[in-house]
Amino acid sequence: MPSAVVNTTVQSCVLSGISNIIAQFISAYQSNTQFTINWTPVIHFVLYGALSAPPNFYLQSLLESLLPSKKQTSSQNVSEKKSAQSKPTLSITNTILKVFIDQTLLAILNVMLFLITFSLFRGATLPQAIQSAESEYWGMMKAGWKLWPFVSLSNFAVIKSVQGRALLGSLAGIGWNVYLGLVQGGK
Repeated sequence: MPSAVVNTTVQSCVLSGISNIIAQFISAYQSNTQFTINWTPVIHFVLYGALSAPPNFYLQSLLESLLPSKKQTSSQNVSEKKSAQSKPTLSITNTILKVFIDQTLLAILNVMLFLITFSLFRGATLPQAIQSAESEYWGMMKAGWKLWPFVSLSNFAVIKSVQGRALLGSLAGIGWNVYLGLVQGGK
């Protein structure tokens, strides 16, 4: 049976490829042209999914181990203690800290990695890719903050496993990757 990180990576690759095909379809529809799949950006999105999913999985696992979403409640008697242990409560402090870390440090890393990687896919040199990423960074961060804080909060507050969070993130990522595919398609 494949490991959770392998499953998460495969999900990311498949959903990234699908989202780019959807973006190409929308672009063809908007420009009133015939839809034909350009496999190059599909492959780029799949490769990016393969590149970014494993480190993100491990970073999210580390974040969960350092700041658990659920905490055990303390109780006075044994029967209450058994009940409390079976139903841990949401740690609001840890959840807020994780959303903050996810939407600052991890978002910075992910956005820069995406921008640099896609510039390199388009044939830029590394210095050119870094310069391009610097110029596009704030626009993408601002666009991302319209979606990802809500996904992040939902993930940390509701979804129990890192693998489940990765799936919800990948599903939300379909919409995000369609947006990115449309933006990247214009380049």
